[in-house]
Amino acid sequence: MRPLSAYSASLRARESGTDISRQRFQNSESDLRVAWFTDLDDGHADAATARVVADAAEALRDAGLVVEEAAPPGGGHELTVEVWRSYGDGAIGYGLLRRWDAYRARMLEWGARYDLLLCPVTDGPAPPHGGLANRTGVDPAAFTSPHSLTGWPVATVRCGASEEGLPIGVQLVARPWRDDVALAAATALETALGGWRAPPL
Repeated sequence: MRPLSAYSASLRARESGTDISRQRFQNSESDLRVAWFTDLDDGHADAATARVVADAAEALRDAGLVVEEAAPPGGGHELTVEVWRSYGDGAIGYGLLRRWDAYRARMLEWGARYDLLLCPVTDGPAPPHGGLANRTGVDPAAFTSPHSLTGWPVATVRCGASEEGLPIGVQLVARPWRDDVALAAATALETALGGWRAPPL
């Protein structure tokens, strides 16, 4: 079953109440391959978030995907921050553009063997409203900005919660133009691990 067909089938299954947590997602040649990680450069998931990402990896493995722990090339967030700063200067230099292209090329080369990347959205659970305003330390965008730099499609889905009941999400990052793969995997995780749930009030 191709990923887009799997996504459509998963929507029909959810509407009919069918459990699709073990549904297999296949491309035309072999099972989809997933690289998962909880550390990237200065970004390190806390214990609860690392556990949720590991649970998501296991759920994808149960769904028939080939899953292994592997982190992509580093430097993406730092480079993204440089790009952002260049916008404020009113110009972006050729040197920075060349480094941007080089990073995208490294990601494509490294990711050639994978169909999906699975990682945290941030290094911890979702903060309360306004909780990022005075945050210090590692930029909470450290796990997300590299994928904006490459332009790869990303789906995020809640897969667990902290002890305080705050949601913990994961990212599913697909190769260029394969939004269907990210959506299919996100649907499977949402079904297997509960998806969105109203927080305790």
